[in-house]
Amino acid sequence: MSKALEGRARSRTATLLALAALAIAWPCAAQPAGSDPDAGVVITDVGARLSLSPKRLTFVGPRRSATVYVHNGGPAATFDVTLVDRMMGPDGLIVSVDEARQSPALGEIAARVRSARAMIAVSPRRLALGPGEGATLRISLTGDEAAVAGEFRTHLTVSAMPPAEVGLSADAAAAGHTGEPVQLKALWAFSIPVIVRPEATDARAAIENAQVRRSPAGGEGPVLAFDLVRLGASSLFGNLVVRKRAGGVETQLFVLRGVGLYPEISRRRFKAPLGAAVGDNDVLEVVFVDDDVRPGEMLASHVLPAAQAAYAAVEGTAGR
Repeated sequence: MSKALEGRARSRTATLLALAALAIAWPCAAQPAGSDPDAGVVITDVGARLSLSPKRLTFVGPRRSATVYVHNGGPAATFDVTLVDRMMGPDGLIVSVDEARQSPALGEIAARVRSARAMIAVSPRRLALGPGEGATLRISLTGDEAAVAGEFRTHLTVSAMPPAEVGLSADAAAAGHTGEPVQLKALWAFSIPVIVRPEATDARAAIENAQVRRSPAGGEGPVLAFDLVRLGASSLFGNLVVRKRAGGVETQLFVLRGVGLYPEISRRRFKAPLGAAVGDNDVLEVVFVDDDVRPGEMLASHVLPAAQAAYAAVEGTAGR
């Protein structure tokens, strides 16, 4: 889960916002700095242990409603439930469409996103959950989606709300007041994609530009770099697997689960660390397996013959 920290002053409490976007292929976390009472700073996470299930909703054909279960594994908190349009950049990172429109590099991609917000109703819109408590969100389609062709998407977002304001005011903190400690609240938000496909799913994929490289001595080991390419009109969601065949024995070298590729981009570049030397007689295979509407179905595969699987030292890091 990616976590972006945004310092934002409140009327009385200095608050640190954190956004954790689920549903995308590269889970990672940027942790906030720890509390330092001696420095007059106390940081508290709010909603960091929230979980949503399932991790993705897809409405295809006659399906009109679904539920999402929200569980709070941390202290009591209140959560706001919203629908936010987000887009996937060429590097696979997810950002809000509103934010992307301000970027010259991402504005054109953001314009390709087809929002499903007007097609979806969510209830309830606010949750108050104690420790270990859960709640069910009801998601339903509104209107006649069948009249519009293509795929539409928005993101169901559950955001922690700031607790009762306590501690030093933002103005006093900015003025360098050293009496009462500054209270920083790390407010977490979790998001899953909600996809609407009035038509049948067109999920087709390919693996292209596969190449094994390694850095000079002392650098990273061999890495298989390749492109996952979307060939159909629908988004892709599944798992990437890299296998090695040597001497009649097949070994799984790399697995990446929950890989997404949305319609606003056509391809993503991946680098799979192989963890062992690749010899001249080895054969590598990259496979992309569906985990959306046809779980377990292989959507793409690519085999590197022995001559191509042999790697050579190159400058810098592998792939791009």
